[in-house]
Amino acid sequence: MSNCRRLLSRTSVVSLMVTMALLAAACGNGEDDATENTATDSTPTERSDTVAAVETATTAETTAEATTTETTVEAPTTTGVSTTETTEAPVSPSPLEGLTVRVDQVVKFETGGTSASIEGAVIRGERDVYRLEAAAGQQLDVTITSVEDNGVFDVFDPAGNRIADEQFQAAVPLPATGEYLVVVGGIRGNVSYTLTVSIPA
Repeated sequence: MSNCRRLLSRTSVVSLMVTMALLAAACGNGEDDATENTATDSTPTERSDTVAAVETATTAETTAEATTTETTVEAPTTTGVSTTETTEAPVSPSPLEGLTVRVDQVVKFETGGTSASIEGAVIRGERDVYRLEAAAGQQLDVTITSVEDNGVFDVFDPAGNRIADEQFQAAVPLPATGEYLVVVGGIRGNVSYTLTVSIPA
């Protein structure tokens, strides 16, 4: 009888150990499955995190390149380039501007001659203009006579500069080659005059 009890006791112990071993194995498999499932479930998240990180890095690189491009673009400069401003020479106003011209005549000497005489008349406020060509270095001699000694003349060079002013008689050195003007007027009233111009040889 005692032997039977011992045998049963041993059998119970063995069964208990087997049962515990089976439970341990079952729990171990469950944990492995859970671990595997957890690892499997975490894979998409990890991949998403990786994709997001790659996209973030790409975006940051693109932004950096854009910033670099904007920074390195420089406006063109003119350093070392000389610029020349075109300045036009001032144009002298016409010496006849504002005048009432009655006669405008070109003076021509006879062949081989060096002088010419002109008779004319001008009323108060008007002018008679005589033009002649001459060369630089020559001399222009002009004389005017009038009944009342009220006739005078001005001389203008090709640039429009006045080189004789309200003269009765003048010997004028000519500064340039070109057309000269002898302008006759009166200092009072109407004028009847004789004008003589010459360019000595």
